[in-house]
Amino acid sequence: MHFDNDDPATTHAAQRLSDEASRFRSRAANDKRGPLKIIVSDFEFAYDMPSFRRYQRAEDDPTEGWCRWPYHHICAAAWVMLTFRPGFDHPEISHIAAMTSDPFSEQTMVEAYLSAVFADPDAALYSWGGEQKDWPVIGRNAMESGIQLPHQLTDMRPHAPLRVDLCNSTSGQARCTHLPEYAYATGIPTKPTPSKLVGDAVIRGRWPEVEEQVCADLLTTSIIAARHMIAFGLCDADIGKTERAIADAFAKARPNSAFFANAPKRLAEERALPMSAKMAS
Repeated sequence: MHFDNDDPATTHAAQRLSDEASRFRSRAANDKRGPLKIIVSDFEFAYDMPSFRRYQRAEDDPTEGWCRWPYHHICAAAWVMLTFRPGFDHPEISHIAAMTSDPFSEQTMVEAYLSAVFADPDAALYSWGGEQKDWPVIGRNAMESGIQLPHQLTDMRPHAPLRVDLCNSTSGQARCTHLPEYAYATGIPTKPTPSKLVGDAVIRGRWPEVEEQVCADLLTTSIIAARHMIAFGLCDADIGKTERAIADAFAKARPNSAFFANAPKRLAEERALPMSAKMAS
């Protein structure tokens, strides 16, 4: 017995209609959803060692020498907004903000960052390690200064939907990694200066070097954030075009930096390199 749906042409036509219906539903969902905004940030820190030493003497050093986040103070801050619009293959990239302790105070930097967050209450906050240091330090500063926090930072749930720590989300139940460790593994430009040398630059007041580092970490984190958005089905952007758009925006913002000038090329080369070549090098 022969049925119409046994005909390959009929089956193909039915599949085509089904695919078109799926695409229509996807477009309708995206149109209804509207643009998605994320604010990606990174911070560098100086340590209040005199206060920490007083604590050590008073309490016989319960931390065993580990200077934890209450003694960390923001000495450089950088952030950028990425806007993913339905039907667009790459995000819009806002002005890349960067501030350091020359000439800004910690409170001024915190207030500037929080003002950017308050300006877009629907934006999700993305960071690398934000839950472990960045946001607790910002919260401590806000409480000391009497500054109101935006709702993204007052949601105390560990996996708040408008606050994403990429260090946690990329690791899941695996052990968390350092930002450059993840970046080298996934072909993302990172760290013009090795991490362990940034502290010395802070102590010696080499602020242009510190600023380049905080912006470089912001570039790396922004690309990871965009990959997260795409992989988790939060947007329909193209990964290659998105990475190029982000890298080009940073290169344009910092035209005198060799690190940022080379970032678009390095990303393109890494994406084109087959895994066999990576393993052999």
